[in-house]
Amino acid sequence: MVKAVVNAMISHNIINPAMKQQYEYAIEIMIERFTTLTSMLLISICLGKTVYAIFFLTFFMLLRGHTGGYHAKNFYICYIESMIVFVLLMIFGDRILSYQVLNYTALGSSFVLIMIVGTVNHPNMNYSDAELRESRKVARYILLLETFVIVSLKAMGASELCICFMCWGIILCAISIVIAIITKQEVVK
Repeated sequence: MVKAVVNAMISHNIINPAMKQQYEYAIEIMIERFTTLTSMLLISICLGKTVYAIFFLTFFMLLRGHTGGYHAKNFYICYIESMIVFVLLMIFGDRILSYQVLNYTALGSSFVLIMIVGTVNHPNMNYSDAELRESRKVARYILLLETFVIVSLKAMGASELCICFMCWGIILCAISIVIAIITKQEVVK
């Protein structure tokens, strides 16, 4: 389907034929993200946890886009792994609330890890030194902003459960970084 769309764009002179592979990849990524996000939102609606899912996904996706981390070998494995983690978080998220010390300890550890590492340079990305520095800088700024939001909401007495799901967005980014490093999914320059 993706190839047919790109071929149609080429035949209508919308894109340059030399860019065919880049457009196929970009469209494929958009479809995969749409599929994953739609599935997650439908699951959260079924579980009655849409607000929590939105907080989690917002914090996770903003940060993950710059920190990088573990990548599955293909979309199907990524989709299954993502759904399992998401469903477990949605089902057991409220139970985590009773372990606030653990939650904030994990958040603090994640904060330190992301501030130190910043970005994992995955082979698919293969950032140049300048791109890697910029990605690390942006990841750290986003982390500081998200942490400021969490601390501010906590100080204002916002819902602990909403804050907990925000924290898990950051924590899962850190876990993804650790897994990527352990599995050697990093270009070391």
